[in-house]
Amino acid sequence: MRSRHWAIYNPEIMSEVSPGMKFALRYIPHFREWFRFRIYWFAADGLFPNVLKDPDWPKDSPSVSAVNEGMRQYAMSHLHAKFADRPDLLEKLTPDFPIFSKRIILDGGWFDALKRDNVTLEEGRIAEITPGGVRMADGREMAFDVLICATGFDVANMLGSLEVIGRDGRSLRDDWGQDDPRAYLGVTVAGYPNYFLTVGPNSAPNHAAGQNLVSEAQIHYIIECLDWMIASDKKAIEPRREAFDAWNRQIDARMQDMIWTHPKANSYYNNSKGRVFLSWPYRLVDLWNQTRAPDKDKFELN
Repeated sequence: MRSRHWAIYNPEIMSEVSPGMKFALRYIPHFREWFRFRIYWFAADGLFPNVLKDPDWPKDSPSVSAVNEGMRQYAMSHLHAKFADRPDLLEKLTPDFPIFSKRIILDGGWFDALKRDNVTLEEGRIAEITPGGVRMADGREMAFDVLICATGFDVANMLGSLEVIGRDGRSLRDDWGQDDPRAYLGVTVAGYPNYFLTVGPNSAPNHAAGQNLVSEAQIHYIIECLDWMIASDKKAIEPRREAFDAWNRQIDARMQDMIWTHPKANSYYNNSKGRVFLSWPYRLVDLWNQTRAPDKDKFELN
Protein backbone atom coordinates (compact mmCIF):
# COMPACT_ATOMS: atom_id res chain seq x y z
CA MET A 1 0.00 0.00 0.00
CA ARG A 2 1.66 3.22 -1.18
CA SER A 3 -0.55 5.53 0.89
CA ARG A 4 -3.53 5.37 3.22
CA HIS A 5 -7.02 6.27 2.06
CA TRP A 6 -10.31 7.03 3.70
CA ALA A 7 -12.94 4.31 3.25
CA ILE A 8 -16.65 4.85 3.76
CA TYR A 9 -19.16 2.11 4.47
CA ASN A 10 -22.23 2.20 2.26
CA PRO A 11 -24.42 -0.89 2.67
CA GLU A 12 -26.32 -0.11 -0.54
CA ILE A 13 -23.43 -0.95 -2.85
CA MET A 14 -23.50 -4.63 -1.92
CA SER A 15 -27.27 -5.10 -1.63
CA GLU A 16 -29.43 -6.79 -4.26
CA VAL A 17 -32.04 -4.81 -6.19
CA SER A 18 -35.38 -5.87 -4.78
CA PRO A 19 -38.38 -6.82 -6.97
CA GLY A 20 -40.22 -3.79 -5.58
CA MET A 21 -37.43 -1.45 -6.63
CA LYS A 22 -37.33 -2.98 -10.12
CA PHE A 23 -41.09 -2.49 -10.41
CA ALA A 24 -40.84 1.14 -9.27
CA LEU A 25 -38.05 1.94 -11.71
CA ARG A 26 -39.96 0.38 -14.58
CA TYR A 27 -43.52 1.52 -13.98
CA ILE A 28 -43.87 4.47 -11.56
CA PRO A 29 -43.80 7.78 -13.50
CA HIS A 30 -40.68 9.88 -12.84
CA PHE A 31 -39.41 7.48 -10.17
CA ARG A 32 -36.37 6.61 -12.29
CA GLU A 33 -35.49 10.29 -12.68
CA TRP A 34 -35.92 10.87 -8.96
CA PHE A 35 -33.74 7.85 -8.18
CA ARG A 36 -31.00 9.12 -10.50
CA PHE A 37 -31.13 12.54 -8.81
CA ARG A 38 -30.94 10.86 -5.40
CA ILE A 39 -27.77 9.04 -6.42
CA TYR A 40 -26.23 12.23 -7.74
CA TRP A 41 -27.17 14.21 -4.64
CA PHE A 42 -25.69 11.75 -2.18
CA ALA A 43 -22.62 11.03 -4.33
CA ALA A 44 -21.98 14.50 -5.74
CA ASP A 45 -23.25 18.00 -4.86
CA GLY A 46 -24.78 16.77 -1.60
CA LEU A 47 -21.20 16.19 -0.45
CA PHE A 48 -19.91 19.60 -1.53
CA PRO A 49 -19.95 21.12 2.01
CA ASN A 50 -17.25 18.57 2.91
CA VAL A 51 -14.68 20.25 0.69
CA LEU A 52 -15.31 23.83 1.82
CA LYS A 53 -12.99 25.16 4.51
CA ASP A 54 -14.52 26.85 7.53
CA PRO A 55 -12.29 29.92 8.04
CA ASP A 56 -12.82 29.65 11.82
CA TRP A 57 -11.87 25.97 11.97
CA PRO A 58 -8.47 25.19 13.59
CA LYS A 59 -5.77 25.25 10.92
CA ASP A 60 -3.93 22.27 12.44
CA SER A 61 -7.04 20.07 12.51
CA PRO A 62 -7.25 16.85 10.43
CA SER A 63 -10.55 18.22 9.10
CA VAL A 64 -11.67 21.53 7.59
CA SER A 65 -15.14 22.10 9.08
CA ALA A 66 -17.75 20.60 11.41
CA VAL A 67 -19.36 18.81 8.46
CA ASN A 68 -16.02 17.39 7.35
CA GLU A 69 -15.19 16.34 10.91
CA GLY A 70 -18.54 14.51 11.11
CA MET A 71 -17.68 12.53 8.00
CA ARG A 72 -14.22 11.79 9.39
CA GLN A 73 -15.74 10.46 12.60
CA TYR A 74 -18.20 8.32 10.62
CA ALA A 75 -15.34 6.77 8.63
CA MET A 76 -13.27 6.34 11.79
CA SER A 77 -16.10 4.54 13.57
CA HIS A 78 -16.33 2.01 10.72
CA LEU A 79 -12.56 1.58 10.72
CA HIS A 80 -12.44 0.96 14.48
CA ALA A 81 -15.39 -1.42 14.36
CA LYS A 82 -13.74 -3.52 11.64
CA PHE A 83 -10.28 -3.65 13.22
CA ALA A 84 -10.96 -3.60 16.96
CA ASP A 85 -9.07 -6.91 17.19
CA ARG A 86 -6.30 -5.88 14.77
CA PRO A 87 -4.48 -2.79 16.10
CA ASP A 88 -1.68 -3.44 13.60
CA LEU A 89 -4.05 -2.94 10.65
CA LEU A 90 -5.84 -0.07 12.37
CA GLU A 91 -2.57 1.85 12.61
CA LYS A 92 -1.65 1.09 8.98
CA LEU A 93 -5.05 2.15 7.61
CA THR A 94 -5.74 5.39 9.53
CA PRO A 95 -5.06 8.44 7.30
CA ASP A 96 -3.70 11.72 8.65
CA PHE A 97 -5.27 14.00 6.03
CA PRO A 98 -8.83 15.39 5.81
CA ILE A 99 -11.44 13.04 4.42
CA PHE A 100 -12.48 14.01 0.86
CA SER A 101 -9.19 15.82 0.19
CA LYS A 102 -8.32 12.76 -1.92
CA ARG A 103 -10.55 10.25 -3.65
CA ILE A 104 -12.36 8.09 -1.14
CA ILE A 105 -12.94 4.34 -1.23
CA LEU A 106 -16.28 2.66 -0.68
CA ASP A 107 -15.76 -0.37 1.52
CA GLY A 108 -17.58 -3.15 -0.26
CA GLY A 109 -15.52 -5.90 1.36
CA TRP A 110 -11.98 -4.52 1.20
CA PHE A 111 -11.58 -4.30 4.98
CA ASP A 112 -12.84 -7.87 5.41
CA ALA A 113 -10.37 -9.07 2.78
CA LEU A 114 -7.46 -7.52 4.68
CA LYS A 115 -8.31 -9.63 7.74
CA ARG A 116 -8.12 -12.95 5.90
CA ASP A 117 -5.40 -15.38 6.99
CA ASN A 118 -3.89 -15.47 3.51
CA VAL A 119 -3.63 -11.67 3.12
CA THR A 120 -0.78 -9.43 4.28
CA LEU A 121 -0.86 -5.65 3.94
CA GLU A 122 2.60 -4.25 3.21
CA GLU A 123 3.61 -0.59 3.47
CA GLY A 124 7.31 -0.96 2.69
CA ARG A 125 8.97 -0.10 -0.59
CA ILE A 126 9.72 -2.66 -3.28
CA ALA A 127 13.41 -2.62 -4.15
CA GLU A 128 13.42 -5.10 -7.03
CA ILE A 129 11.27 -7.46 -9.06
CA THR A 130 12.90 -10.90 -8.90
CA PRO A 131 12.36 -14.06 -10.99
CA GLY A 132 10.24 -15.47 -8.17
CA GLY A 133 8.47 -12.37 -6.89
CA VAL A 134 9.76 -9.19 -5.22
CA ARG A 135 12.56 -8.11 -2.93
CA MET A 136 11.56 -5.46 -0.40
CA ALA A 137 13.77 -2.53 0.58
CA ASP A 138 14.31 -4.11 4.00
CA GLY A 139 15.79 -7.21 2.32
CA ARG A 140 12.82 -9.57 2.63
CA GLU A 141 12.03 -11.70 -0.41
CA MET A 142 8.45 -12.61 -1.28
CA ALA A 143 7.38 -15.24 -3.77
CA PHE A 144 4.39 -14.64 -6.05
CA ASP A 145 2.73 -16.40 -8.98
CA VAL A 146 1.24 -13.17 -10.33
CA LEU A 147 2.11 -9.47 -10.04
CA ILE A 148 -0.56 -6.93 -10.94
CA CYS A 149 0.84 -3.45 -11.62
CA ALA A 150 -1.31 -0.41 -10.84
CA THR A 151 0.77 2.34 -12.42
CA GLY A 152 -1.42 5.29 -11.41
CA PHE A 153 -2.31 8.49 -13.25
CA ASP A 154 -0.40 11.03 -15.33
CA VAL A 155 -3.24 13.52 -15.58
CA ALA A 156 -1.02 16.59 -15.29
CA ASN A 157 0.35 15.87 -18.78
CA MET A 158 -2.94 16.75 -20.44
CA LEU A 159 -1.41 16.87 -23.91
CA GLY A 160 -0.17 13.31 -23.80
CA SER A 161 2.09 12.93 -26.85
CA LEU A 162 0.34 15.68 -28.87
CA GLU A 163 2.08 18.83 -30.01
CA VAL A 164 -0.43 21.70 -30.20
CA ILE A 165 0.69 24.86 -32.00
CA GLY A 166 -1.36 28.05 -31.65
CA ARG A 167 -1.21 31.57 -32.99
CA ASP A 168 2.21 32.91 -34.03
CA GLY A 169 3.73 29.44 -33.65
CA ARG A 170 3.19 29.26 -29.91
CA SER A 171 3.51 25.81 -28.35
CA LEU A 172 0.93 24.77 -25.78
CA ARG A 173 3.46 22.41 -24.22
CA ASP A 174 5.77 25.38 -23.65
CA ASP A 175 2.93 27.49 -22.25
CA TRP A 176 1.77 24.76 -19.87
CA GLY A 177 5.15 23.35 -18.99
CA GLN A 178 5.44 19.81 -17.70
CA ASP A 179 2.44 19.85 -15.35
CA ASP A 180 0.85 23.31 -15.10
CA PRO A 181 -2.09 23.35 -17.56
CA ARG A 182 -4.58 26.20 -17.52
CA ALA A 183 -7.79 26.81 -19.47
CA TYR A 184 -11.00 28.83 -19.47
CA LEU A 185 -13.82 26.78 -17.90
CA GLY A 186 -11.57 23.77 -18.47
CA VAL A 187 -12.47 23.88 -22.19
CA THR A 188 -10.65 26.60 -24.18
CA VAL A 189 -7.22 28.25 -24.12
CA ALA A 190 -6.33 31.82 -25.12
CA GLY A 191 -4.09 31.89 -28.17
CA TYR A 192 -5.28 28.51 -29.45
CA PRO A 193 -8.31 29.07 -31.70
CA ASN A 194 -10.73 26.18 -32.24
CA TYR A 195 -8.87 24.08 -29.66
CA PHE A 196 -11.22 22.47 -27.14
CA LEU A 197 -10.72 20.12 -24.21
CA THR A 198 -13.02 18.04 -22.09
CA VAL A 199 -12.12 17.61 -18.42
CA GLY A 200 -9.39 20.17 -18.91
CA PRO A 201 -7.62 22.12 -16.14
CA ASN A 202 -9.70 22.76 -13.02
CA SER A 203 -12.87 21.10 -14.29
CA ALA A 204 -12.73 17.66 -12.65
CA PRO A 205 -15.52 16.85 -10.14
CA ASN A 206 -13.15 16.02 -7.28
CA HIS A 207 -15.65 16.62 -4.48
CA ALA A 208 -17.43 13.42 -5.52
CA ALA A 209 -18.83 11.57 -8.53
CA GLY A 210 -20.02 13.23 -11.73
CA GLN A 211 -17.53 12.74 -14.53
CA ASN A 212 -20.25 11.92 -17.05
CA LEU A 213 -22.14 15.10 -16.16
CA VAL A 214 -19.00 17.21 -16.61
CA SER A 215 -18.14 15.66 -19.97
CA GLU A 216 -21.70 16.02 -21.26
CA ALA A 217 -21.87 19.67 -20.15
CA GLN A 218 -18.53 20.53 -21.74
CA ILE A 219 -19.37 18.82 -25.03
CA HIS A 220 -22.65 20.78 -25.06
CA TYR A 221 -20.61 23.96 -24.49
CA ILE A 222 -18.22 23.14 -27.34
CA ILE A 223 -21.14 22.59 -29.72
CA GLU A 224 -22.68 25.91 -28.65
CA CYS A 225 -19.36 27.67 -29.33
CA LEU A 226 -19.09 26.14 -32.80
CA ASP A 227 -22.75 26.88 -33.63
CA TRP A 228 -22.21 30.54 -32.69
CA MET A 229 -19.04 30.74 -34.77
CA ILE A 230 -20.69 29.19 -37.85
CA ALA A 231 -23.84 31.32 -37.49
CA SER A 232 -21.57 34.39 -37.40
CA ASP A 233 -19.86 33.25 -40.62
CA LYS A 234 -16.50 33.08 -38.85
CA LYS A 235 -13.80 30.42 -38.91
CA ALA A 236 -12.14 30.73 -35.51
CA ILE A 237 -13.15 31.17 -31.90
CA GLU A 238 -11.00 31.58 -28.79
CA PRO A 239 -11.29 33.13 -25.32
CA ARG A 240 -9.99 36.66 -24.90
CA ARG A 241 -6.72 36.84 -23.02
CA GLU A 242 -8.16 39.10 -20.32
CA ALA A 243 -11.08 36.69 -19.76
CA PHE A 244 -8.71 33.72 -19.65
CA ASP A 245 -6.41 35.40 -17.12
CA ALA A 246 -9.30 36.64 -14.96
CA TRP A 247 -10.82 33.16 -14.81
CA ASN A 248 -7.55 31.60 -13.68
CA ARG A 249 -7.04 34.29 -11.03
CA GLN A 250 -10.55 33.50 -9.78
CA ILE A 251 -9.77 29.78 -9.65
CA ASP A 252 -6.51 30.33 -7.74
CA ALA A 253 -8.24 32.58 -5.20
CA ARG A 254 -11.17 30.19 -4.76
CA MET A 255 -8.85 27.24 -4.22
CA GLN A 256 -7.66 28.75 -0.94
CA ASP A 257 -11.17 28.10 0.41
CA MET A 258 -11.11 24.45 -0.61
CA ILE A 259 -10.00 21.30 1.18
CA TRP A 260 -7.42 20.48 -1.51
CA THR A 261 -5.11 23.25 -0.26
CA HIS A 262 -4.98 21.80 3.27
CA PRO A 263 -1.29 21.26 4.19
CA LYS A 264 -1.71 17.46 4.24
CA ALA A 265 -3.92 17.19 1.17
CA ASN A 266 -1.41 16.12 -1.44
CA SER A 267 -2.68 14.02 -4.35
CA TYR A 268 -2.63 13.82 -8.13
CA TYR A 269 -4.91 16.87 -8.06
CA ASN A 270 -1.72 18.88 -7.34
CA ASN A 271 1.16 19.52 -9.71
CA SER A 272 4.83 19.36 -8.71
CA LYS A 273 4.65 22.92 -7.34
CA GLY A 274 1.61 22.13 -5.22
CA ARG A 275 -0.95 24.01 -7.32
CA VAL A 276 -4.34 22.32 -7.55
CA PHE A 277 -4.62 22.15 -11.33
CA LEU A 278 -7.34 19.49 -11.67
CA SER A 279 -10.25 20.17 -9.32
CA TRP A 280 -13.40 22.17 -10.07
CA PRO A 281 -13.87 24.31 -6.92
CA TYR A 282 -17.63 24.81 -7.27
CA ARG A 283 -20.70 22.58 -7.42
CA LEU A 284 -21.51 20.47 -10.47
CA VAL A 285 -24.71 22.44 -10.98
CA ASP A 286 -22.57 25.59 -11.23
CA LEU A 287 -20.50 24.00 -13.98
CA TRP A 288 -23.67 22.91 -15.76
CA ASN A 289 -25.08 26.45 -15.63
CA GLN A 290 -21.84 28.04 -16.85
CA THR A 291 -21.66 25.76 -19.87
CA ARG A 292 -25.14 26.36 -21.29
CA ALA A 293 -23.72 28.81 -23.84
CA PRO A 294 -20.55 30.87 -24.30
CA ASP A 295 -20.43 34.34 -22.75
CA LYS A 296 -19.93 36.29 -25.96
CA ASP A 297 -18.10 39.10 -24.18
CA LYS A 298 -15.40 36.61 -23.16
CA PHE A 299 -14.61 35.37 -26.69
CA GLU A 300 -13.38 36.73 -29.98
CA LEU A 301 -14.36 35.44 -33.42
CA ASN A 302 -12.22 35.67 -36.54
